[in-house]
Amino acid sequence: MPLTGGVSVSICHRHRPVWLVGVAVLAAGATTDEDRNVSAESTSQPAAVRQQDFAGPAPLRIAHALDMKPLDYIDHDYLSKGIFVDYWQLWSKKTGIPVTFEPAPYSVCIERVRSGQAAFLSGGCYTKEQDAYLDFSETFMEVKTSLFARGSLGAKGLADVGRQRIGVIRAGQAEQFLRECGPAIRLAVYDGSGELLRDAANGALDVFAMDYPSALYGLEQRGLSSEFEVVQTLAIGRVCAAVRKGNHSLLMQINRGIEQISEEEMAAIFDQWVPEPGLIPRWALKWLILACIATLLGGVSVHIILLRRRVSQRTNELVAANDSLEQEITVRKQAEKALAEQNVRLEEANRKLDHLARTDGLTGLLNRRTLIERLSDEVQRSRRYGTPLSIMLLDLDHFKQVNDTRGHLVGDAVLSRSAKAMVSAVREIDIVGRYGGEEFCVVLPETDIEGAAALAERVRNEVARIGHADANGKAFLVTCSIGVSSLNSDEGGETCLRRADEAMYAAKESGRNRIWVAGRQAAVAGVRDPSAGR
Repeated sequence: MPLTGGVSVSICHRHRPVWLVGVAVLAAGATTDEDRNVSAESTSQPAAVRQQDFAGPAPLRIAHALDMKPLDYIDHDYLSKGIFVDYWQLWSKKTGIPVTFEPAPYSVCIERVRSGQAAFLSGGCYTKEQDAYLDFSETFMEVKTSLFARGSLGAKGLADVGRQRIGVIRAGQAEQFLRECGPAIRLAVYDGSGELLRDAANGALDVFAMDYPSALYGLEQRGLSSEFEVVQTLAIGRVCAAVRKGNHSLLMQINRGIEQISEEEMAAIFDQWVPEPGLIPRWALKWLILACIATLLGGVSVHIILLRRRVSQRTNELVAANDSLEQEITVRKQAEKALAEQNVRLEEANRKLDHLARTDGLTGLLNRRTLIERLSDEVQRSRRYGTPLSIMLLDLDHFKQVNDTRGHLVGDAVLSRSAKAMVSAVREIDIVGRYGGEEFCVVLPETDIEGAAALAERVRNEVARIGHADANGKAFLVTCSIGVSSLNSDEGGETCLRRADEAMYAAKESGRNRIWVAGRQAAVAGVRDPSAGR
């Protein structure tokens, strides 16, 4: 079916359904490390969105997704925007409880609520897995998750997709459903809807699954509504706020506020973000344009026949027309030349964009997604040739204190200088990337656990050696804690990376500024961090 018609989403208010044109969110749940520098400070909100300081109760910290248009996201000015942001601002006005918004990747939002760093999640679909550590509010929206396919495939359902890769949002309802369908289904997992729809727009993805309203919004924004169609509804989820397990008092406050928001107020919020569909569907408009062109071409053909019958009387006109045609050919050649030059510039721009997409803008290292891809390649090479492979996971000690006491500009400088120190300390064949926040990862091909520990000690010394200075010129040092693991024959890269992560936390818990090898009972190198415990 075409995507230009109306979209029905059930908005549940006090358990009474109201059908509106709207959008919804995909549920996603994953954990992350609380020491990673994906914090509220790194995506801080301007005063236009954040609750101002005032004498009264502390604002409730609401975690919301960075890129879930139009539900919640941050714009180019780092302002929190979207349906959920407007909804909870209205909730705050109704209840008199101040709120502040903390954007982060959706998996980080889940972890912040779970750990108590944030009061509650702005919105997500209920899942049994998250029910183990989250309590959910009353449902205020129901959303269906659908399978979309490019119209040229001619698919009518999941069975017709074949071996096509299906794009899904990481840890979302669509991924969970499709993985339960069996290993024959090939998935392409994305961290956000923007990245998924970008691949659909550039032709890299022909099939994807996500919540129907959000997909419609994204396809309309990119002019792709006529290219994709819904071939199957996969699941229906209910959207709620979520708090840490057992926080019943806060859950009661949230539910009381939800009860105070009328159906008309919810509809007004949706109307601000979701325009009414056009009177003429895009597919019908396409055929209407084609019909007009065909009619015009038919009229031109008749005119040409009449001109041929009068050719003997219109010789001079034909000569003039010939001259005009030659001029048109000259103009066309000039346009083709300009187009070729533009294509060259576009290819260069695409190369630059590809580089930006694969690297971290602050440190110049590989970003996390590219790093994981390279790790997967090295795991396969290690299996093929029987060579060892090790991983080093590094975290800068007390980095949050640097940001809090010396400022984010100084913190960025520390990250950049530390990254350069790591690169200078390892070999050319080693793969260095920014894993997230103040965490870095080094993939060590053809390196056993002892060699990896030696390289880790060299990196630790190099990071601790370089000096930093704050805005007043006052010098200070920053140390790091490193976890090291080596790939076992019966595990994959993700498991090996997880063991390195656990070893890194063991190094931090044992005093920081040291190295811990996975599987051992003590740190293998390093000294106690003199600032530990401060």
